[in-house]
Amino acid sequence: MFEGCKGCEIHVDASVSPIDLVNTTKTKVFCYKSIPFVNFEKSSDCKLHLFNATKNCTVSTTGSSTISLKYPKEGKADDSEVDEDWTSFSIPEIYETKIKAGDKG
Repeated sequence: MFEGCKGCEIHVDASVSPIDLVNTTKTKVFCYKSIPFVNFEKSSDCKLHLFNATKNCTVSTTGSSTISLKYPKEGKADDSEVDEDWTSFSIPEIYETKIKAGDKG
């Protein structure tokens, strides 16, 4: 759990437990190999960056604003620097998001 973080960058290689961000602002989270669940609670202006191995995790937001999610499109490399190879969107204030396998983006 990360609480009250401001302007932090969190890098998670692999985790078997959920990542919880509570009352965080302008925090960036990068999940590389394995993450089951990411929860944003009362947070704002945060970015979640997923990769091919982690884009099937569930993302939940509660009372949060301006949470954005970015992940590579189907068949695109994790290290691609081409904007068209990535899917990006904002997550609503109260929502649960799950990217399904085979999503073309």
